Amino acid sequence: MEPKETVRTGDIAVTRGTWKLAGIGPDGEAIEMSGRSVEVVRQQADGTWRFVIDAPNGAED
Repeated sequence: MEPKETVRTGDIAVTRGTWKLAGIGPDGEAIEMSGRSVEVVRQQADGTWRFVIDAPNGAED
């Protein structure tokens, strides 16, 4: 994933970005996928961030 924009307030953040996936499908053929995503994350007590909402087919620009 390549983040494009992040907005944070306190322990909540919204980030949007683009992603790419490449691999081999069950039929042995190469597959490629890409898209735009939107995620909402919350900062934990230990400083790490966890997804609250992951929308891999997120909003348009």
